[in-house]
Amino acid sequence: MYDIDLKAEYDPFKELDDFYIEGMLVKAFKEGKLQRQDPAKPIDLAELSATWKERLNKSRKAREEKAALEENK
Repeated sequence: MYDIDLKAEYDPFKELDDFYIEGMLVKAFKEGKLQRQDPAKPIDLAELSATWKERLNKSRKAREEKAALEENK
């Protein structure tokens, strides 16, 4: 089950779920499943992808470091 707050502001730079939704929208527009329209708030997709790549890599590294510390106890 998916839980979403429809009153929350859509911000794919801050919310991971919104980032994934943005990717689905881009794909749907490219495949012609949604009619292309001008965005209300233009998004730089390269910047968005780089932002989340960096955040997710930092998170992964932090988890790996924590696991390594726990193994060495």
